[in-house]
Amino acid sequence: MNKLCKILSLLIMTLVVTPSYADIGFTNVSEKDLEKIVEDFSANFAHTTITGANTEGSIFGFQVGLIGGLTNTPNLETLVNQFDPGSDLTYLPHGGLFGVVSVPMGFTVEALMIPSLDAAGASFSNTGLALKWTLTEAIPLPLDIALRGHYTTTTLEYSQLIGSPAVNTDVEYKNTITGFMALAGLNLRILKPYAGIGTITGDGEVNVKGTDTIFNFTSATKAAKKITSSHIVVGTELSLMLIKFGLEYASLFGTDRYSFKVAVGF
Repeated sequence: MNKLCKILSLLIMTLVVTPSYADIGFTNVSEKDLEKIVEDFSANFAHTTITGANTEGSIFGFQVGLIGGLTNTPNLETLVNQFDPGSDLTYLPHGGLFGVVSVPMGFTVEALMIPSLDAAGASFSNTGLALKWTLTEAIPLPLDIALRGHYTTTTLEYSQLIGSPAVNTDVEYKNTITGFMALAGLNLRILKPYAGIGTITGDGEVNVKGTDTIFNFTSATKAAKKITSSHIVVGTELSLMLIKFGLEYASLFGTDRYSFKVAVGF
């Protein structure tokens, strides 16, 4: 099973995720630019399993599958084009393997991850965890109501030319994302539409592993920013026996994210 997960993750990295990150490069980054970098990366990496307010089962239930999608990243596109005119980063892909397990009392544990892998000249790892409590398991209501807290840690490392004379230098980006959300949804047997609103915080750090810097507001080779935003999601899940499909739109950090999933579960 671990070998299969690694193979699937490698396919996601090689074909979808890492090639886009390998094209990233920054120069003359201001403090405001750093805020924009943290906003776009945090929006892209934020945790989701494309599940609503319902549990997977009153006693026990689970899902495992794949998630993929695109995040509109206008800030990154502008900044990367300053470094390499003609680069196309209008959208940044995201994805990973996910698992969801529900236990009694309305609690659901979620995980979304890509293990540490290298491809296309960049390395990337991402781990997202969440705990959801469905209040309506104990208090029957026409709508499913739930509260979800989530945490994600991401590391991205790539190389770019920095300084004069230009030297190929490793740049590491670390991101920690935390958030809390209230969810409401309907359980229409095969269709489960839902919506949620909450708050989310992205804490990002850029570390240039060399003697020169990419920042214009500090001589240091490392800088960090912490940004808080509202977080709105609208989505639906389609269950066809053991096969599940899902679509989700999210608005966060001033941009839009679109995600889909395919999973198995009961």
